Amino acid sequence: MQSYAQDLVIMRDGTIKQVRIVQTSLDRTLVIEGNGRHTNETYLENHDIYMLKFRTRGNVVFNEHGERILSTSQSQKFAKDASVVYYRNGREVEAYNLRMDQHVVYYETDKKGRGQSVSEPRSDIFMVCYPDGTRDILVDLQNSNWLWRQPLTGTPPVSVPVQQPKTEDKEEETSDTPTTNQRVTIITRTGGKLHVWLVSEGKQMISYKKDNSAKAPVFKMSRSRIKAIKRN
Repeated sequence: MQSYAQDLVIMRDGTIKQVRIVQTSLDRTLVIEGNGRHTNETYLENHDIYMLKFRTRGNVVFNEHGERILSTSQSQKFAKDASVVYYRNGREVEAYNLRMDQHVVYYETDKKGRGQSVSEPRSDIFMVCYPDGTRDILVDLQNSNWLWRQPLTGTPPVSVPVQQPKTEDKEEETSDTPTTNQRVTIITRTGGKLHVWLVSEGKQMISYKKDNSAKAPVFKMSRSRIKAIKRN
């Protein structure tokens, strides 16, 4: 029986899956879960994935629309006693003496203090993995509404007065047509099918939920990726 190296899939909720990555397309990824005789092929939607970590050839990072935003050609190895900081943009950094306050994360890049002292806005960092195996989620990547209000920055978040949008911006903002969470099937241009509840429709984007619940996260998809929307 052929044996495979273990790859990792980091989901947007922080869950880490040990799998064998078989195939990645424009909208989903095929993985093999399990070992030995007990294996199962599963498709994962790319918009649910934060990062694919190939054991032998680097990483692939997706945004909330399932679009690739970063690819690396070499896999990184980290010391067992180091924390690993995962940024929203896909960077992963080995960190020591990590601490944080309400707005800023502080860490050092060398165990003995001979590296750089780094301070980063908490809003730029998705997750911290500690040496004991615990994980700290700092940004909710599943909440697309939160992400649209929190662009990547280089400074801590500050309070600013709310300004009224310009006329042309207001027209674009109100162009979305709200729905009553209609059950639909989204067919992508690559042939993929998503069975979801439609929340709103705009000229450029649509919003949808995977579950018909008030607490379910809202996802967005560009119309350029959609071939058709079938009303169920």
